[in-house]
Amino acid sequence: MSVSVEVTACTIRCGPHHTKHGDPWEFSVQAQIFDGTAYLYAGHGQWLQQRRAILKALQGIGVQRVELVRIQDGRKRRDQYEVGGGDNGPVLD
Repeated sequence: MSVSVEVTACTIRCGPHHTKHGDPWEFSVQAQIFDGTAYLYAGHGQWLQQRRAILKALQGIGVQRVELVRIQDGRKRRDQYEVGGGDNGPVLD
């Protein structure tokens, strides 16, 4: 019997002193990845300072689009990023 496993969910952690699991981190977010799009939710920490590194890491595993839902001051906001690959071409250098 053949089996295939597709990982579609993960936790992303990052920060200036973070290189592997167990290292200190400054931002953490949950991700679900479907059909080239990563849906980020339940983030904790400073997103803007870590955004570029996270987008590049996701681009590196084939993600083409990222959607992040943030709640600030009780208002829900949806951010969308095209990170390249596929027909989009390289957006991040």
